[in-house]
Amino acid sequence: MTSDLWLGTLLSIPIGIGTGLAVGPIERWWESHGKSKALEKSMEMRVDYAAALFFVEHPHEFTQFLLREIVRGLLGIGEILLGVLCILMPLTLRLVGSDERAARWMAALFLLTGPVPLTMGILMLARSAKKVNRLWYRVRYFEQYQDEVLPELRKLDEGIVES
Repeated sequence: MTSDLWLGTLLSIPIGIGTGLAVGPIERWWESHGKSKALEKSMEMRVDYAAALFFVEHPHEFTQFLLREIVRGLLGIGEILLGVLCILMPLTLRLVGSDERAARWMAALFLLTGPVPLTMGILMLARSAKKVNRLWYRVRYFEQYQDEVLPELRKLDEGIVES
């Protein structure tokens, strides 16, 4: 029992010293990490606010933005349809009754390449919809958005400066 006590005592001293030496740098890193995240959030909010303000002041530019995003959405839908067509192509070759070796290779090629445009189309459509949705509500309800964002930006700036 006494050997366990001595072993515990001997091990607790280096562990205590190591903990004491490690806590300071970890706390400083955690503080700087929090400041950098707050600064990053502040910059992102400023960019979003500037974009919304620009589109409120220039509605014709907002219309052009919406049209560009609609075109991107349509391209995304086209890519989705192309991917689905590529995936369904082997089924149509089988229904036709083509058993040739070249038809099997072509079916394998379509099955392997089909998911690429399908995935790209889904990502393009989702990105475009998210972008339009965020800006549409910010521009449509700009006064409310401004009332929410400006105090939060001031609060973030004060937190960054004080730290």
